Amino acid sequence: MYPVPPHFNHLGSDVARSIILFAQGKPLGPDGLRRLKIHLVNLTDLKKKASIDERAKYADEIMDEILDSADRPLSVC
Repeated sequence: MYPVPPHFNHLGSDVARSIILFAQGKPLGPDGLRRLKIHLVNLTDLKKKASIDERAKYADEIMDEILDSADRPLSVC
């Protein structure tokens, strides 16, 4: 089964999926934050050949920049 709307659905782009609000939130779990960090680095394509552990470590190294871009998404460094 696939959703009818072509642009706003759970199978769409990251932007479309990021604005979906779920009825019942669930905690990330013990490994959830690490998985989010790895996904974030995967989106940048910077550490394409790095191991999963190296990607998680890189996310920790640039956490200040990640949080800054979340707080001020339209500002230029």
